[in-house]
Amino acid sequence: MVAPVIATWLIGVVLVATTPVNQRLGADRSAGYWLHVPELLLVVAALAAMLDAWPPLSRARAGSDWLLRIRPGPLHASGWAAGGGLAALGLCLLASGVAFFVTEKAFGIDSGPVRRRVAFTALAARPYLAGSQTELHFATGARQPLADLELRPVEVFHPDVRTEEGTAQIRVLADGTPVHPGWLKCGSGSVELRLEPPRRVRTLAVQRRDRTGPALRLTADAVIGLDGEAHSGLANCLLAALSYLSLGLLAAGALLLGQKHLVLPVNLALGLMAVVLAAMLDVAPTNAAVAAFARGRWVLGEGVLLPAARMVAYGAALAGVGWLLGRSATARRRGNAQ
Repeated sequence: MVAPVIATWLIGVVLVATTPVNQRLGADRSAGYWLHVPELLLVVAALAAMLDAWPPLSRARAGSDWLLRIRPGPLHASGWAAGGGLAALGLCLLASGVAFFVTEKAFGIDSGPVRRRVAFTALAARPYLAGSQTELHFATGARQPLADLELRPVEVFHPDVRTEEGTAQIRVLADGTPVHPGWLKCGSGSVELRLEPPRRVRTLAVQRRDRTGPALRLTADAVIGLDGEAHSGLANCLLAALSYLSLGLLAAGALLLGQKHLVLPVNLALGLMAVVLAAMLDVAPTNAAVAAFARGRWVLGEGVLLPAARMVAYGAALAGVGWLLGRSATARRRGNAQ
């Protein structure tokens, strides 16, 4: 697996080198997303290596007969082979993560300090500062002190509010204490506030000045809090890279499902389908993890763990596809035997 790591690193170098730095944001927020490419290619390479190294992982492979005789059981030691492949994939992902992080630093790309996001939950049923609702409340159970706050409201047309001239004005209060003096002009954009000194916040209130500008829509996702503690950028990159181990686990499960019924090309296609669908349907934590890395957010604070319900649903669908393919292959062999 050394050659795939080097090859994917060279691809990463080309992608990072051709990405322009967004000076307007003060930090590049796009180069980090290229981490998807080398890690996904490593998963595909590990998938092919598992099939090539252990013939019983697919049907009718040359040299698998004697292995099936000396390794009895339902999986014929294929589980150990898949586990070894996943261990090798994990090491390759770590090496690739280090190489990608060093490459970014070599080209002067910096995502800023890595900090943990403080999540908020809305306490109001309707996320609008409109009409008689001139105040929205948000709560958080985070224990870390809040250092920075960013609001991203959106101007909307609301039937209960007559649009006034000018810009809407808001006021932000943390646990009943104003975070800033006076009222802030606010439209469809971002409002950035700093809490000095950083402190733990339990509730946040956003008030709208009556009859000033259009209505505002403000959801809990649009309220972003950041703590004041900086985390390691290299560790954050490694965590994002290791998130692709979940795709390797799903692919290995697909290979084990089809090992007795599917020939090598079909079983490889099943594993690739499992990887691609998991990435596209956002079942795996890879998208959230790499996005957190690119934005300078601590990966472990972004809720990247797989929800149990989505894992069960995707695993059941994958098992169903493998069972259908295996049943079809078995029926075809029986027909040919007759």
